[in-house]
Amino acid sequence: MATPVSLLRTDSAHPGLPGLIQQLDVYLRGIYGERMVFFDQFNGLEDIKQVVIAYRGDEAIGCGSFKAFGSGTVELKRMFVTPAQRGRRVGSVIVSEIEHWAAELGKSRIILETGHEMPGAVAFYARAGFERIDNYGPFVGVEESCCYAKDVTTPEV
Repeated sequence: MATPVSLLRTDSAHPGLPGLIQQLDVYLRGIYGERMVFFDQFNGLEDIKQVVIAYRGDEAIGCGSFKAFGSGTVELKRMFVTPAQRGRRVGSVIVSEIEHWAAELGKSRIILETGHEMPGAVAFYARAGFERIDNYGPFVGVEESCCYAKDVTTPEV
């Protein structure tokens, strides 16, 4: 029986994050190559204060984060699950935790950008209840990008 997944709410300075982000960046460069130079400018961790890291035992196996985007909206950023852990609902657990955390902070909407060249990510977000929206902010007119949004509700107290 597999060790259960535990989640940690933290920030971008947590030592469990850099290894996951490095794997994510290698993965994205494998898909987008030099086109990642454009996207890199939006993927810094300096503005990210909320990070969720998934662990199986002592091993960091996935992450996701969000940052403010307007008054009631947050942007989902740096979502990643290690290849060996994909298909085990780790990403779903991370996104659910992010939704709860954002709602606890009074946010009502989550937006995100992903790419057409990542059909697995597109399908994942659709299964998670995100709906396609017009490209927003810096992604307007970016052919590789597709953007999604989901409304979240404040949890009952």
